[in-house]
Amino acid sequence: MTKKPEKGTSRSFIYGYHTVMAVLTHQPKRCKKLFIARKQDHNTIINLAQKHGITYEIVDRTYLDKHFSVSSDAQGLVALTTGFFYHDF
Repeated sequence: MTKKPEKGTSRSFIYGYHTVMAVLTHQPKRCKKLFIARKQDHNTIINLAQKHGITYEIVDRTYLDKHFSVSSDAQGLVALTTGFFYHDF
């Protein structure tokens, strides 16, 4: 049985190179939009986003901290995603 996220909580965000790359590679339909900090070399991420039709926005690093409360841990990447679906055992 699959549990769907409750109404109003279906969006979340993830951050960091490896986390974002894993979602883009294995579950690209979960990714709704990317925010990429200026002056970051994320061409592989951008190419994957374009391949899957995911919009992205180049922003200042301060934007990521202000809107998502992430710091250098984000490595210049934040992705808006759908909620994670849990399964009952």
